[in-house]
Amino acid sequence: MAARRRLGLAAGEHAGAGKMVSPHCPNPPQPNRPSWSEYPDEVMAVVDEVQLKYPIDDTAILLTGASMGGYGTWDLATRSHGRFSAVAPVSGGGDPLRAASLARQSFCVIHGAQDTIVPVERSLEMVQALRGHGGKVREVIYPDAGHGDAVERAYAPGSELYDWFAAVLAER
Repeated sequence: MAARRRLGLAAGEHAGAGKMVSPHCPNPPQPNRPSWSEYPDEVMAVVDEVQLKYPIDDTAILLTGASMGGYGTWDLATRSHGRFSAVAPVSGGGDPLRAASLARQSFCVIHGAQDTIVPVERSLEMVQALRGHGGKVREVIYPDAGHGDAVERAYAPGSELYDWFAAVLAER
């Protein structure tokens, strides 16, 4: 519960049987904790809490985040040792040197080619690194989208991200 209060939390139920948890990074980030990469224990504590409180299928936990949350998504996936069934960073980047630890997870990497906040190269580096380790990656680059546009498209109702998540869950 302490992690939930510190991060701020929006939680709800999607139209299906799933639960959605959306922690909010302190804004602005604390001086010595500049990004989601500095909060892995708190985020996992929230996931643990939700699993204790609700009947959650351990094999159906999905991870996504956009912008700074996209960076956090990459980072948390490397630290979580396969806990997430599918991972979808949006308009973020990661550390290609840590990609080997991600090769067994399914990824959908989304970015706007016209992004001037987080260059699309941050996502493409990770896609290349994952594929270099035999990783399964779906790459979605919106050619005409900037930073905000890519995020909006990724999470819009009926977007291909939701179809991809459903397909990954159907495969397990």
